[in-house]
Amino acid sequence: MRYIFISYSRQRSAVVDALTSRLNQEGVDVWRDTASLPAGVNWKRQVNDAIRGADLVVMCTSPEWYDSRACQEEGDCAGYYHRPHVEIPVDAAERDLDRAVNAVVAALAAVTAEDRLVSDIEVSAGAWLEGGARSRDLARGRYLKELNRVFGRGRGVVTDAARRYLIRSIRHRRIKRIMAALAVMVVILAILIPWNLKTQMDTIGRLETESRVISSHRRALDAAMGEGPYEALKTVLAFPKDGRFNSTDYLTELHTALSVKTPVERGTVSDSRYEDFSFSHPRGAMASSSDRVRTANVGADGSVSIRRSGTSGAAEGEVGVLSVSDLGVGRARMVAFSPDGLYLAALAERGIVIIDPRLASVVMTLSGADVSGAGNITWNGDGSRIAVELSDGTVDVWEVRSRTEVVSRTDLWIVGGTSFDGGRKAAFLGRDGRIVVVDGGSGKVESTETALASEDVDAYEITGGPESDKVYVIAQRGDDYALYGVDLASHKTSRFEVSDQCQPGHVAQDAKGVVIDCGSKIAVLRVDTGAIVDTIDGYPNVSALGVNGEGRVFVGIGSGAIGVGQIGSSGSGKLRLAADGRIMGAFIGECPGGVVQAIAAGADRALAVGNGTTVGNCSRSLRPSNDRWAGGAWTIGAGLMPYTTDATSAQSRAVAISPDGSQFAVGLSNGAIALLRADMQPGWAWREQPGEMRGVVYSPDGNYVFGATREGLIVRVPSYPESFTVKDMRAQARAVLDRARRLGLCDVK
Repeated sequence: MRYIFISYSRQRSAVVDALTSRLNQEGVDVWRDTASLPAGVNWKRQVNDAIRGADLVVMCTSPEWYDSRACQEEGDCAGYYHRPHVEIPVDAAERDLDRAVNAVVAALAAVTAEDRLVSDIEVSAGAWLEGGARSRDLARGRYLKELNRVFGRGRGVVTDAARRYLIRSIRHRRIKRIMAALAVMVVILAILIPWNLKTQMDTIGRLETESRVISSHRRALDAAMGEGPYEALKTVLAFPKDGRFNSTDYLTELHTALSVKTPVERGTVSDSRYEDFSFSHPRGAMASSSDRVRTANVGADGSVSIRRSGTSGAAEGEVGVLSVSDLGVGRARMVAFSPDGLYLAALAERGIVIIDPRLASVVMTLSGADVSGAGNITWNGDGSRIAVELSDGTVDVWEVRSRTEVVSRTDLWIVGGTSFDGGRKAAFLGRDGRIVVVDGGSGKVESTETALASEDVDAYEITGGPESDKVYVIAQRGDDYALYGVDLASHKTSRFEVSDQCQPGHVAQDAKGVVIDCGSKIAVLRVDTGAIVDTIDGYPNVSALGVNGEGRVFVGIGSGAIGVGQIGSSGSGKLRLAADGRIMGAFIGECPGGVVQAIAAGADRALAVGNGTTVGNCSRSLRPSNDRWAGGAWTIGAGLMPYTTDATSAQSRAVAISPDGSQFAVGLSNGAIALLRADMQPGWAWREQPGEMRGVVYSPDGNYVFGATREGLIVRVPSYPESFTVKDMRAQARAVLDRARRLGLCDVK
């Protein structure tokens, strides 16, 4: 069915109701979240699917629309799926409804057949992926022929998922043709070389069997996850481990099975181990944070609503409503804020959901014990553990922060982080120019530098420099962007006057100075003299910079592409676009909407992250080309992808490389820190803290990663090299099952 999608703020729904009614009279079908969403469905998923399949997206703009996070996400989704769209100001529509209706009808009439074909392939690709990427759901016949004509060989603009769907469909058609040809050859081979035919058929049969087994493993794990964490662990441990199966796939399955936290202790209320818990204060369907800024209530339908109270300078209003039953744990019964206010726990019928109360988003799910008869839920003093009291006095305890150490809770709005002093220290930059300095060895906060804050600037980006006690910051004052040097020893700030033609937008550390972008050029600045000693001709709309120890500059470009240039001793160099690579049959290059936000680079590997990391498949890795004729070119490949981590997020603004270049750490918008080996082998994803991760920095020995959230929380997590190996992850899975058996939570033998 052909239809249009209307994005609007519900505060202006009266005007949108009138617009919808008139469009229906004009014979235009309209999809709206109020009229088109049946009860009990996943709201975000349905809205995403509706935008993907719409002929036209009508954005009913208003101040409320621009302030709405959901409306902005709908606009971003329309851009991601390349849907034709038209903006209708609500105030204008209220004054002249006929004109607004005519504008929508005219925009709909301008939608081309190719626009509709884009919608068709995106919807088909989404259904194919949601159905388990089965061959029977691939495109066929005339439909495939038309898709190949419009989008084949890189033509047309579609998402990576749609491109992958088309490539798999074409490949499947080729395989069917090959199989048909093989069927003819079988007759000939059966007559001429019967023994050779048997060998070939055995090989084909073996490959088909392996493919079916891997698919069955994934289906079995999905089913086991629905039954509980212990069943998932037992299922994944039972999978074969021999060389027939891809170790990365199996490692990801282990990470998935271990992603749900289970109880670490079981005892009684009178146990002295639990003196730090407040069992004497029963919780109910309503709770308030210790500072009284936020309140939470359990609704009659088992959902959790969170509100700001309007105290302490916070704006009053609803933060959000979360339906915990969508997470498979049943309806919420009671809620409790952690003492520090970082978390909100919702006790449901079959588990506990840990929520970020600032964003009303899920941080983690706790399961592995029968909590249906629980009468109380409470936190320990520092908010690192949570306990449930059962009706018989039994207590089950979960670790919310099992390996995450809170370094500091600051009042900064963090925008970035960097290492300096030879990697021995970390600095995290606040929007107001304040800088928190952390000793990388001890993990302790040394100081908070305020020299730049006194300049009355808005700070945006920070990097270290060749000196031991200096960092360099891009900041804005009025309409002017400038580079500042901040001496953390003398507490002085200096502004670099680069040139009248250069307003620096991004900065990265070089061995002898810093590298900045000046619009269409990349400039290398000597920090001792302030002179530009080298330039690299580049591209406009630079979105990120990274430099490795060999003087190679990696540049994120607004289109989503990545350029690589070389710093020379003098003269002007050239920025060269990294070449496309092939990963699993899909072309990896520019990612529509996937603007690069941060780059970390080592000697022979770089990682770029940004918009679309991870859910948009937009993270990219770079490595030197193996082609001897490539002349030093770098090749683009897949980076941190959604199928290699259970930490899904829409964006990343922070990435770092370990001191030895063996590992990357990526800070994600959902608060997770995802680890990735330099060869792109996935590791663990730490998500034990709320907020959006804005800065990540390795400790000097590489054993830890410091992370800072936008909201000012600074944490330290282990770099956890064991998470990259199947053997160590299997051992951890067994340890969890053994602990469950000892606690009487699981019947493992």
